[in-house]
Amino acid sequence: IKRSKKGEFSYRSSNEITVFNFKKEVYKTTIDKLTPLQKIAPAAEVYDYLKSEDFFNVSDVYDDEKAYKIVAIRFLLYMNRYNQYTPVTVAMDISDESVAAIKEAANELPGANIETDSMRKYRYSPYLSSIIGYTGIISEEEKEQLNVDLDNDSKYYGNEVIGKTGLEQRYENILRGKSGSKTIYVDNMGRILQEDENAVKESKAGNDIYLTIDAELQKTCYETLEKHLAGIILKYFQNTNVKTKTKPINITTTEVFFALFNNNLLDINHLNSKKASSTEQKIYNSINSSKKKKLTTIKNELLKKRTRESSLSDEYQNYMLYIYKFLCDSNVIKASDIDSNDATYQKWKNDEISLGEFIEYSIHMSWIDNSEFKLSTDYYDTDEMMSALVDYVDDRLNDDEEFSKMILEYLIDDGKVSGKECCLVLFDQGILNEDKDPDYENLKAGMISAYDFMYKKIKNLEITPADLALDPCSGSIVITDVNTGKVKALVSYPSYN
Repeated sequence: IKRSKKGEFSYRSSNEITVFNFKKEVYKTTIDKLTPLQKIAPAAEVYDYLKSEDFFNVSDVYDDEKAYKIVAIRFLLYMNRYNQYTPVTVAMDISDESVAAIKEAANELPGANIETDSMRKYRYSPYLSSIIGYTGIISEEEKEQLNVDLDNDSKYYGNEVIGKTGLEQRYENILRGKSGSKTIYVDNMGRILQEDENAVKESKAGNDIYLTIDAELQKTCYETLEKHLAGIILKYFQNTNVKTKTKPINITTTEVFFALFNNNLLDINHLNSKKASSTEQKIYNSINSSKKKKLTTIKNELLKKRTRESSLSDEYQNYMLYIYKFLCDSNVIKASDIDSNDATYQKWKNDEISLGEFIEYSIHMSWIDNSEFKLSTDYYDTDEMMSALVDYVDDRLNDDEEFSKMILEYLIDDGKVSGKECCLVLFDQGILNEDKDPDYENLKAGMISAYDFMYKKIKNLEITPADLALDPCSGSIVITDVNTGKVKALVSYPSYN
C-alpha cells in the first residue's frame, strides 16, 4: 500500500491477483477464502485494519506519516515471521553518525545490524537511462515468473536486485551472477555466534555487455536536442496571458508559470508546509480563499441552479468536466453501468441538461455507488443521496491537488498570483540558488520582469523543456553507422536520472 502526499492510500499494483495475494496475508487466509468484502476492500480500509489494535496496534501518538512507516516496517517483519533470520531493510544510505550510534547501542538493539552493500552507479545519466533502464528489488510476482525455467541453484529466493526496465531487464539472465551462501549459527535474538567455514559457497559476478553506443555522442545529441526544444519554446513564448487562436499559436506567460506547478517542478503542497516562505503562504492563501468561493458556486450549481454546460464560463465548464471524471475514476459513478443509449444520458452529452440533473438521474437509475459517502440512515430518498454526494464532492475537492492546480492556473491568468511570485518560489523551494543567481535581487526588487527572468532561465537551460512539459517538450534522435548499421546514439528526451 502506498500513501500519497495528501495522505490517500492506494495499492501499488493494479494486478488483481497481486492484491489478493497481499490480502490473504493480511486476513490470514487463502485467496479462495477471502470474503467478498475483503476482496473489494480499498487500500485505506486495509491500512486502517493493519494499524488497529487487532493487528499492529500502532499508537495514536504518532503523526500519520510516521504511523505509515511503522506499519510498513512491521509488515515486512510480519512477512518474515516463519523465517526470522532473513533480514528486513529498515533504512538505506544512512549517515556515518547513525552507523556509529547503532553500533554503540548494539546491546540495546538486538537484531539490528549494519550491512554494507553495493549500489549501481550509472555514468552519463540521464543521457543513457532510456536505454540502460534501472534495477530494483524483486517482487513476489517477478520472482514467480523468473523462477519458472530456472533450476534450484539459479532461482531467486530473497530480496534480490533485478533489472526493471531497459537493457537491465532485457539481459537480466546475462548480467546476473550467481548468489553465494554460508551457514551460520545464531542465538534466539538472531545474533551470529559462529560461521561454518566448510559450508561457504562463493558468489560469482555476472557477465558484461558492451554497447555500440558512443557515450560522448549520446550526451552531445541529448544536449543538442534539449537546446533545440528550448529554442522552439522561446520562439513562441510571448509576454501576454492571451492565447492566440490562429497560427502560429503562442505560448503565454500563464502557461509557463503554471507549468512550474503543473509539472511538479514546484511542489504545490509545500505552499502550506511549516517551512513555507511568505511568498508561498501568500499563494496558498489565494488558492484557499478562491477555492472556498468556487466550491460554494459548484455546490449551488449541482443542487439548485442546474445551468447547462455551454452556458457556464470556460472555467466552470472545466470544473464540471473534472468533477464528472473524478466521480467516474473514484467509481462513485459506475461508468460501466451507464446505458449509452439512454435518452437522459444522451441529453446530458448533447448539453440539453446540466451535470447536476444527470447525477440526480444516475442516482435514480442506480448508476451511483453510495458506499463512499456517509448517509445518516440506510433508508434515503434521491434528494438526501444527492445532498450527501455533493457534500462528498465538496470534501474531496477541498483536499484534491489537481483541483488546487486548476484554481491556481486561473489565479495566475487573472493576475491574482503574479509571475514574479511563481519565480520567487523557485528560490524558496531550492530549484534555483539565490546566493549564486545574479538575477535574484533584481527580480525581487522588480528591476527585471518575470517574463524576462523566465526567458533567460529557459535560454540558459536553468529551466529546461523537461521541467515545463509544455508542447513541445519531447523528441528523439537516432544515429547509425551507415557502413555497419550499428546504433551509435539513441536519444529520447526528456529522460531521468
